[in-house]
Amino acid sequence: MNLQTIYYTTYKDTKKVSRKWILKFIKPLNDSEIFFYLKVLAKRWLEVDEIVKEINSRLILQAGQEDELERIYQSIPGIGPTASRMLINELGDMSQFKNEKGLFSA
Repeated sequence: MNLQTIYYTTYKDTKKVSRKWILKFIKPLNDSEIFFYLKVLAKRWLEVDEIVKEINSRLILQAGQEDELERIYQSIPGIGPTASRMLINELGDMSQFKNEKGLFSA
């Protein structure tokens, strides 16, 4: 990617991010400042990435213990591995609910 490419700052924004915009943005900052903050953000990104990997590993282990429930929850459109695991952790097999009303009042 080169800085000549034009991007929008957000999906709603009409202001384009171009080489000129970036240079204007970083002009008040000296190089050591911007690299310091980029380094801090990169470290945070790596830390969060490791946490996400650990959570995913735990979810995979839990999912292996309850394959049938996992398949049932994931058969619902829009429910993937993470959401199905959360639902299983919260609701289990739903046998504790007598009816729909009991489920929604919980």
